[in-house]
Amino acid sequence: MRIYFIHDLNSFNTLDGMCRLLKINKLQYNLVWDNQNPEILIVSERIYMNEKCFNEFLRLREKSKIIVLFLGEAIEPDFNIADYCVGFSLLQYKDRYVHLPSAFTFFKNSFSLTETNNHQIPKKTEFCNFIYSNGLAHPRRDQLFHLINSYKNVDSLGKHLRNKTIADIGYKGVVGMKSPYKFSIASENATFEGYTSEKIWTSLCAHSVPIYFGNPLIDLEINPKCFINANNMSDTELLETVKKVDNDNDLYNSMLQEPWQTD
Repeated sequence: MRIYFIHDLNSFNTLDGMCRLLKINKLQYNLVWDNQNPEILIVSERIYMNEKCFNEFLRLREKSKIIVLFLGEAIEPDFNIADYCVGFSLLQYKDRYVHLPSAFTFFKNSFSLTETNNHQIPKKTEFCNFIYSNGLAHPRRDQLFHLINSYKNVDSLGKHLRNKTIADIGYKGVVGMKSPYKFSIASENATFEGYTSEKIWTSLCAHSVPIYFGNPLIDLEINPKCFINANNMSDTELLETVKKVDNDNDLYNSMLQEPWQTD
């Protein structure tokens, strides 16, 4: 089967790289990497953001028998340009669409998604972290930082709003970076139904209570008893909730003991 994947990261522009990202067992299929006449063309969301990827899509669109749109960002699937879609939207379209939560796609091999008992929870020596490099996200993200920082100092460890310098331990080291903190501001780039990225998961893996903003339907995926949902709270309500959890050890520990996922 001739296959090709359009993405702007070189690490994914090979057969092995594509299979690693999309969790395809290449040994199960007879796959041939073909950038001229692919039978199946898989297209990432980068065609909307990168001119080179868009032109590559235009070049191969008519040559391909099947087009699959694989969306790793908060973008609605477009069945006018693709036969099948994979994405975050919570929709049903017979066999032409599948919703794959991020925990089971992008981050399955990067983070441990197993709840632990109380004896395995690291000691909390810091209050709250904020780890971001993108300053152009939804404005609520920065608002959360400044709001909670007005109560107690929030450590901004990323490039954006940085106020504390630490050693760069890389993307996969973010769980360890969050582990000393009681709370983590886990805010998406955008608010979008069904879009849940790694941010809440890395916080849970660090046993740091997430203060979450983003997916309005997050309660369908994540147990609402194990995080603080900032989606529908006023500033006053949110700050009072953070203070309450911060000053009640029994309440805080009970949140750490809750299962992470809903049924």
